[in-house]
Amino acid sequence: MRSPLLLAPALLAALTLSTLAPRARADVAPPFNDGYVEACTVDKQAAAGRECLSCSAYHGNVDHCSESLASYGFDRACRTRGASVWAEVWCRASGPQARSVPKDVLGQLDNASAHPPAPAAPTGTLPFASAPLLVVAPPAAPAASAPVGPPPVPPKDGCDVTPGAETAIWAPLLALGALAIGWSRRRARR
Repeated sequence: MRSPLLLAPALLAALTLSTLAPRARADVAPPFNDGYVEACTVDKQAAAGRECLSCSAYHGNVDHCSESLASYGFDRACRTRGASVWAEVWCRASGPQARSVPKDVLGQLDNASAHPPAPAAPTGTLPFASAPLLVVAPPAAPAASAPVGPPPVPPKDGCDVTPGAETAIWAPLLALGALAIGWSRRRARR
């Protein structure tokens, strides 16, 4: 039988591996058996005199809904559960003074990775302008400030795990474990 002191390095390595093992950060759906009912729906938030819309968002595009709907007078009423993918309900007072939301904005609300289309430039001339207006464009942003790489893509199955992250953490931990086991065997031979 081996001495407990000889097993200590192997146990330490096993404990280190188990506590430092990477864990997938994922959205956890509410269990169906606990009676949870989603309160953040268009039907539950809409009331008389209110117009509500549903909008999808995710961790890589958290401002999707506000960028799409805030300029049309909508305010966020609620947000569903979810850490990396969720839905939001945005509402406003309905009436003839409410600015209509363009179809292209409405069409992209369910796509969490979309960005709202640029607003159309106003057409026509100003009634008080007798001479052409001189428009000065702002200076162009330097090329170095442009984002590098592809835009983020929302996860397909709700998990937020970086590809290759498991390998990056496991390699040093496995090397540490092998070193501890080798050290304990070497000590046992003495």
